[in-house]
Amino acid sequence: PHDSICGCSIDQVHEEMRPRFDQVEQIGEVIAGQSLSALAEAVDSEAIDATAPGVQAGLAPHAAVVVFNAAAGAHTGLVSAAVQAPEDGHALELIDEAGNLVPFQTLGLGASELFNMVMGRKEIRDSFNMISGGEVMGLKIVDFQMRREGSQAFIEMVMSEKGEPNPAAWEEGRRQMEAYLADPELTSYQIRARSRAAAEVLFSAADVPGCGCRTFWVRSRPAEARPPARLSPLARLALPLAGRLGSSPVFQRLIRRLAPDPAEKGPFQIENEFLAVEAEADGTLTLTDRRSGVVFAGLNRFVDGGDRGDEYNYSRPDADRLAAARRLRARVERGPACQVLELWLEMEVPLELTPDRRGRAQKTVRMPVYTRVTLARGAGAVEIHSEVENAARDHRLRVHFAAPFGVEEAEYDGHFEVVRRPAELPAFDAEWVEQPRPEAPQRAFTYICDGHTALALANRGLPEVEVLRRADGRAEIALTLLRCVGWLSRGDLPERPGNAGPSEPAPGAQMPGKWSFDYAVIPGRAEDRLEIFQQARAFETPLRAVSVAVKGGSLPPRGSFLKVSPKE
Repeated sequence: PHDSICGCSIDQVHEEMRPRFDQVEQIGEVIAGQSLSALAEAVDSEAIDATAPGVQAGLAPHAAVVVFNAAAGAHTGLVSAAVQAPEDGHALELIDEAGNLVPFQTLGLGASELFNMVMGRKEIRDSFNMISGGEVMGLKIVDFQMRREGSQAFIEMVMSEKGEPNPAAWEEGRRQMEAYLADPELTSYQIRARSRAAAEVLFSAADVPGCGCRTFWVRSRPAEARPPARLSPLARLALPLAGRLGSSPVFQRLIRRLAPDPAEKGPFQIENEFLAVEAEADGTLTLTDRRSGVVFAGLNRFVDGGDRGDEYNYSRPDADRLAAARRLRARVERGPACQVLELWLEMEVPLELTPDRRGRAQKTVRMPVYTRVTLARGAGAVEIHSEVENAARDHRLRVHFAAPFGVEEAEYDGHFEVVRRPAELPAFDAEWVEQPRPEAPQRAFTYICDGHTALALANRGLPEVEVLRRADGRAEIALTLLRCVGWLSRGDLPERPGNAGPSEPAPGAQMPGKWSFDYAVIPGRAEDRLEIFQQARAFETPLRAVSVAVKGGSLPPRGSFLKVSPKE
């Protein structure tokens, strides 16, 4: 029903909706997974160009990864797949149909953990004295990596009962271990060993055809091969950490840190071929479009204001107090497939409205905000995942994105159309039944452009947005994350005469607890309008991958199952 789906019901209705949404998601995921597997099994993964120089020089692939794109246009984005590790103990390589190496990161999912413990300097030295020729207790070391964080060292080992040890990996690890043991600032060593059963690889799949697929291949790295020169020494030594790709916030937190030379970039900056993102001291982001040189400052600015409305209408208190976020700390993770910027913010938010509902209370509560910014290799969009823990009442939380230009109108993705709406509200008087509001509905994205430079904000399930004009004339997109109110409907709102529904309390609509949000920033030029629309739509349907054995099939390894034209 149209009331419950948009949040206008009593708490009991919404509690009963949760299992229904769970069922829809579970059934849909099973059907989608089975369907993708059936398609992947039908792909002719033997149809790799054997004459390509990169294929000729390497070893034969032992597995294929078929990447699917459900969006209408070609898309580049992150995807993960579980692949079987080679039996010869060599490291993995990922190649495309021409034999070109595809950079990837290993997340380590699918391998069983053999042991995980923390040791002191003496215990770790005694343990390593037991290793002879890369073998200990009948297990062969096939990969060995180390990293440090402050006074703690982290050791990651991949071990196998079969095959031979990897002498190069062990010798390199042993040399680094000796340096770590000689460092008096290191006080503890966490050592984790896992089996080599499978590996979860994360990579940026480029130009996957719309409504179609593209196949990549997995093979053993030749023994004489070295990591590409573009990786830093620390990146070459990095070992997989367990993780999970998708909407789970665990994913990016567990990607291992692959930092290049610190002198290369700023301390809190990430970049790819097209874009650069830097965290500012106030917690906002500055985005530079390296293709045009245009700089977008003041992005991802969290703003919290009061809300005395109900589930139908936002109502601003007469004496509102806005709260902004402050940055507590930041961290950068750089890898060959993507770079990640993590921000920990905090807001001091008034607890609730004053008793007369005309202002906000003096008492405040903390509202922690965690933001993960991901920039994939070859991608033209900055993907953002934010988490908020809400303990306040009667307020609205939005995240703002300022543009370096002004606009007279904006475009919003709608039902079978892109709707143009003026930025200014129409003139109104007492004859209006309700006051017009600046907030507008959107589906996949909102787009603004001054005729030269464009900015789009894509989202997943965040249907309310406002394009507002700043004091300096620049445009700003404000995306609603939370509206926290305590009533289904109230009859005392100045913006609307009378009730819009039953005057029932709805304490669950105060939205207490932890919430997560996903959205993306896409900069570009006016002439790229339709391509930006396709990128924004593609954000709703991330790429998915299935790993299969190399074999013949009836479907080509790359292509579209259907084509949509014209792109308008």
